Amino acid sequence: MATAEYIPPVQEPGVPLLYGEGYSPRPTKFSENPRFAALVREGSLPPVEQRLPHPEDVFVYAPVDEIGIYGGDARLWGSRLYNNLMTGLAVGGTCTEWDNDGLSYYPATCKSFSTSEDGRVYTVTLRRDLKWSDGAPFTMQDVEWAWSEDLNYNKELFPVVPGVLQDPVTGDPVKFTKIDDHTLTLSFDNPNYTFIEAARLAAGQGCTRMTSCFFEPFHFSKKFHPKYADPAEFKKLMTEGGYEDWTQVWKGKYSIRYDAEVPVTHAYYLCDGGADEQERLCANPYFHGVDPNGNQLPYLDTYTYNKAENISTSVFRSMNGETDGPYAGDFVLAEVPLYFAHMDKGDYSVGRWTKTHGNDAGIQINPEFNLDAELGRWFRTKEFREALSLSLDRDQINQLVYLGIGTPQAWVPHPATPYYPGDQWPGYLAERDIARANEILDDLGLIDTDGDGFRNRLDGTGNLEFFSEFRANFIPVAELLQSQWADMGFKLDFKEGRNRAFGTEEAPVRMRAMSLMTNPWYWTQFLPYRASGPGREMGRYFETGGVEGMAPIGAAAVECPSCSENEFLPLAPKGRYPADPDGFLMEMQGLYGDGKQYPMLHPGRVENGKAIFRLNLENAYHLGTVGFTGGAPGVFFKRNNLRNISTTFGAHDYYSYESPLWYFEDGIDNFNHPGRRSVRYASTNFLECPHIASDKC
Repeated sequence: MATAEYIPPVQEPGVPLLYGEGYSPRPTKFSENPRFAALVREGSLPPVEQRLPHPEDVFVYAPVDEIGIYGGDARLWGSRLYNNLMTGLAVGGTCTEWDNDGLSYYPATCKSFSTSEDGRVYTVTLRRDLKWSDGAPFTMQDVEWAWSEDLNYNKELFPVVPGVLQDPVTGDPVKFTKIDDHTLTLSFDNPNYTFIEAARLAAGQGCTRMTSCFFEPFHFSKKFHPKYADPAEFKKLMTEGGYEDWTQVWKGKYSIRYDAEVPVTHAYYLCDGGADEQERLCANPYFHGVDPNGNQLPYLDTYTYNKAENISTSVFRSMNGETDGPYAGDFVLAEVPLYFAHMDKGDYSVGRWTKTHGNDAGIQINPEFNLDAELGRWFRTKEFREALSLSLDRDQINQLVYLGIGTPQAWVPHPATPYYPGDQWPGYLAERDIARANEILDDLGLIDTDGDGFRNRLDGTGNLEFFSEFRANFIPVAELLQSQWADMGFKLDFKEGRNRAFGTEEAPVRMRAMSLMTNPWYWTQFLPYRASGPGREMGRYFETGGVEGMAPIGAAAVECPSCSENEFLPLAPKGRYPADPDGFLMEMQGLYGDGKQYPMLHPGRVENGKAIFRLNLENAYHLGTVGFTGGAPGVFFKRNNLRNISTTFGAHDYYSYESPLWYFEDGIDNFNHPGRRSVRYASTNFLECPHIASDKC
């Protein structure tokens, strides 16, 4: 492996490291993993120069700590198979990726991605000689196919063109044009500056797991499409799977998450999948990334995710040193003293990835909940929601659950973010005032008629109460909510669970951290702009241009898959959605649509973004509790000998995909060398050292 001197970037706490256009100068000679070199000698793998893209088209990653060393099998224990970390490792092959500041982006599978000054035309350049992980050439055909009537614009697969692919004014689909074998354009009739932001999640592979895709491996996945598959083989797939139509075959058989045969473009591919207890990822020998010395990435050989039977088992195994990391899925701040106490024994360090979304345990309200008409009425009543907010003791939540290191506040992003609404808003309805909360509920006519301490329903059928499910990491907060809301006579019952009913009309409330919600045009659940999350039928109507979903009062009725048959109360006036009687959600939709005509930091877009956050606050819609704790994405573990782990991981908004750079000290892993401990780096934690690496403290 090349050993030229490399000076790593300086990591300042809270300041994200950016990939940008990649490290410069670009290397001209390339090296490879010794494991791949052996396969080259055997004749079963081409030389590294033939596996990489054209030398001018490789992407050069700048290591966080130093140039790495090849080899090793990394491990992770967690309670959920295929979590966000594994998604980033194996399914992160998108055309572009958001950089760590959450504002810019860097080229990933694609070589470049630019926008015309008027916001109408996006020009994309592909990497020359890029390969899929199975060695097949990545060609313009893979992109053309995705943007044809076979996939993105196939009415059987997607009956309605996703909103992110529509012109913001006309609703016409974005137009794909091939310029040459490596250049294409995506064009709109009107300015649509938010296309990259809104479509980033779909700007890659995976028409089965997302509403659209940017490219698909035609040579592989055509066998799941009746237009290109062998008729006899396709009929066999239909029969064996019990499928009724071809779209079920496509969605059921072609999976980049679970099928180890599916080629990808990211640093790792799924080499052993489908098991209930384990997923194993292998280094992609055709990955397009190298380090500054020309060493093809990734450094690691494999990364294995082991599913624990529960969170406690996951945490115990991690404290025993069985998670190499970095992983933040099952660890909570309240247990940090326990984690710290076992660091030396487990030879690990404990870090904290903070986010700027401003809320680590938010209360989301589903405006379309109407299975219980009276409860639905109250959750759609602004004054009732204000009482819920005023009864919260955010300081208590911060002290008891988040060790006092967070900021009790309403749901407001960090002041450093462009759409921060102003200093007057973090404290809005955020100071506990139980007397005022009780007064509001009294004025609404909700009183305790039977003297049991809980307010009674107006229909006379019992107490005013509701049930919900909360994920395990939110249970400590839910226990405090239960007590705090009981102080004003409102009864909350709950159990641990995923609350998958939320978003339909079946569940009124859930708790989320929503770590991506600082840029509404990237992803948000404050406003219903698509058919998912709270207010999904209003979102469906907005996304489809009125073809499906919840129609406003007075508009022509359309198909509404999960609309309640009960009357929505309070009654909405003409022109508003039945589930939005005050009209603030429709106003947010207007701001969202209008913002598409402006570049990200244009004053017009900035003001619209601030207004979206203000409307949420003014209407006490989604309620914040505590922000900036590092509880989301969370506290993370890493073994001391795993290097190149950024401590400003996604510091501003989005997950970063730095996994190609991870490596083991001296190239010696912990799985194949039981009892192995770092010989250079001692255990530390985020309270002692923001870098969680002893050589930087």
